[in-house]
Amino acid sequence: MTALPTWVDREAWEGFVEMRKRQEKLSRGKIAWTARAEKLVIVELYKLHDKGHDANRALDESALKGWTDVYCPKDKDIPNMKREYMTSLGPSMTEAEKARADEARKSIMLKRVA
Repeated sequence: MTALPTWVDREAWEGFVEMRKRQEKLSRGKIAWTARAEKLVIVELYKLHDKGHDANRALDESALKGWTDVYCPKDKDIPNMKREYMTSLGPSMTEAEKARADEARKSIMLKRVA
């Protein structure tokens, strides 16, 4: 395995690699996870990091969406985590209920990022 930069979280990396290896099995080797592919992904992570992006977030997003490469992370919330979307589907919420819902969503998002 190629040495990872210190700013790459091992858990984020291993999650991405695990997803890539599963993609390889599902594609019957058409999407190969080789030593060369590993180096190329790390080069992409350096490019993202040099531009000021969070490489770990890029790894997590790629693993979550089943992408075989890493891309600049999207700077938007997950659509169904937005209060406007969630509250528009149900009955009106009181301000206290909205505040509790906001805190719960923040907690979920922080756990996801950590």
